[in-house]
Amino acid sequence: MTGSPPLKIRYSIGYLHDQYDCGNKKPLEDLIRAWKGIQELPITDKRSFFVIGGDHGEPFQYRKQVDELSQVDQYVYWGGYCNPGNVLFPTWHRVYVLKLEEALQSIVPDVTMPYWDETDEYSIKHGIPAILTQAQFELDGEIIDNPLKSFILPEGLSDSIPSDDRAYEKPKGYETVRYPLSGLVGTPEARAATESHNAQYPHPSQNTDPGIAPGTPLNLDTPDLVYL
Repeated sequence: MTGSPPLKIRYSIGYLHDQYDCGNKKPLEDLIRAWKGIQELPITDKRSFFVIGGDHGEPFQYRKQVDELSQVDQYVYWGGYCNPGNVLFPTWHRVYVLKLEEALQSIVPDVTMPYWDETDEYSIKHGIPAILTQAQFELDGEIIDNPLKSFILPEGLSDSIPSDDRAYEKPKGYETVRYPLSGLVGTPEARAATESHNAQYPHPSQNTDPGIAPGTPLNLDTPDLVYL
């Protein structure tokens, strides 16, 4: 009878960055390498970030079954597979993060999914860790676009929810943004509101502003507060 494989440790992204700054660069470099790898997989590959990211946000389709639930069971349905704001979220999201971790491990076997400790001293003082907002990263002697910062869609995304005026639609080549930036570009009105809001944050370093409190609730009806 063979023994179980050793458990892998999931470290905070801040710890990985600290290790990198102290000269132990491999853990963070491996994470970047794995994330870059799944972003570059074909969109037909179930391990690709395009597919896994889609499992979180897509399909943006109306579901009559939600309207037919009893009043006790009804919840606000926003069109995607994710289950925010209802009892299914904790179990759904644990499986989702595991599938993302397994995809990363298909590129670099020893990588684990890091987490952001928003209560550590750095985060309280500076906000979002800089490695999540810096534009570029040096990997294997080459300067690359930082895959932890954003993702460029290889195909467009549709939005078939009648109540949101197709605001969530994204064209091919769209580059995702991180809170507090807005990513709503599906309509002329949404694009105008997004451009006005994002003009307040012209440099990536401003996205780590500690004035934007960790845990600030998102209002999906307000373009300013959407992370897409």
